[in-house]
Amino acid sequence: MDEKIMAAIDDMEQSIKNIESSFNDDIHNLKESNRQLVEDYRRKADQSLQVHHQTIADKEKHNLDRYKAHLREKEF
Repeated sequence: MDEKIMAAIDDMEQSIKNIESSFNDDIHNLKESNRQLVEDYRRKADQSLQVHHQTIADKEKHNLDRYKAHLREKEF
């Protein structure tokens, strides 16, 4: 009887270790997934900001070119 109890306890301990290992693997995978998501969001935000800045720069250049053309017309 004692051997059966000891075997059952050993099985339970092994099950607990397996659950802990699986849990730790899941945590590691979630952390890695979150890290990748953060990198993706940062990359997309940087791209969006670059496009926004380029759009503003293009508009400013366009306005400056129009102003220069307007000044040239006034000279003549």
